[in-house]
Amino acid sequence: MFSFLIDRRERGGLLFRHPEATATKEIVYPVFIPYAGCPTRCLFCAQDIQTGKGEQSVANALAEAEYNLVRRPAHLPLPELAFYGGTFTALPHHQLEQCLQFASTMLAQGKVHSVRCSTRPDCISPEILHQLAKAGVATIELGIQSFAGPALEVSQRGYSPQVALEAARAITATSMRLGIQLMPGMPGQTFSHALEDVRLCTELKPDFVRLYPCLVLKGTALEQAWLRGEYQPWEMGQTVSFLAEACLALWRAHIAVARIGLAPEENLDTAVLAGAFHPALGSQARALALHTHIRTQLLHNPALAAHQGKDFTLHVPQRYSGQFWGHRADLEEAYTALGLCRQRIQFWDMPYFSLQYNNASPVPPCATAHSPTPAPRGSMGRAARRRARRLGEHNGR
Repeated sequence: MFSFLIDRRERGGLLFRHPEATATKEIVYPVFIPYAGCPTRCLFCAQDIQTGKGEQSVANALAEAEYNLVRRPAHLPLPELAFYGGTFTALPHHQLEQCLQFASTMLAQGKVHSVRCSTRPDCISPEILHQLAKAGVATIELGIQSFAGPALEVSQRGYSPQVALEAARAITATSMRLGIQLMPGMPGQTFSHALEDVRLCTELKPDFVRLYPCLVLKGTALEQAWLRGEYQPWEMGQTVSFLAEACLALWRAHIAVARIGLAPEENLDTAVLAGAFHPALGSQARALALHTHIRTQLLHNPALAAHQGKDFTLHVPQRYSGQFWGHRADLEEAYTALGLCRQRIQFWDMPYFSLQYNNASPVPPCATAHSPTPAPRGSMGRAARRRARRLGEHNGR
């Protein structure tokens, strides 16, 4: 996950890594079949709006996919075939067979490199898992939403927490990868329920988790409950705070957070009536999680106490330069409170964070929020760069 090392050889220092467990970047070719196979209509569900695809027959969806995949330029990387929308494993038998046969054919022809599907926990069985594996399905995403009984009942999910746990465990017992989808803030769920959902995920050890905060969408039963005052979605601040805490917990358990929030689709903006919806929601959550991680490193490391009062510089991996200060620099004040004002931050090309003490002089006061911009990438001295590289090599052993 992450690690740190105090450098006692040269003026002291702290080395640590970002805790994020990165998801494998896949090029996905999605086959959307909204509502197909769904045994019930959940309170919050509007799959046509969420996917940007209207209802269509399975046969038409497969015909469109075949047309595009067969004509896909050979020089492009092979995609992963993904069946999204609906409840894949609850499709009528002949439709499920159609989809799996199509997947097997695309794999055999070298048009895709793997296959995934999404489904419900109550539509998983040993027979289904065997059928999926035989057809070459490599990843199953479970739309669990929550493990909390009250949330499942109020949202009309139609299964119990035990069913969700058993389905997840059944998939992890196979060679297939498991993804879990959670919906923090859904009807009937408390903040504590949502945190417990994350804790259970860390025990189940899925390969990745998707976090979709609950939104009130036009045309859903949840819209009516919201209009009657029976449901109130989480506010943005509460949502971002939860997502940051969830990310840290999952990362520390070596679980990737594959997505935060719905993907932007045409007409989604006008369909969202209430809830934490923002194009930079994921970035805000990850930025706050990173701030919390850095704060923990600085405030709960007893070895740093010996250097209290000295000036220092925090070197931050360049890849986090766009995220570090938060959305529109909304974390700058929080970093300044830690003594990390802009003149003490340098972005560099190393993959880890390095806090280096500059000299024994007292710490100068931090400038205001409009202090000079950070030193450009590559501005660090060669000696300091070599020292940090040695620390990284030693720390990675």
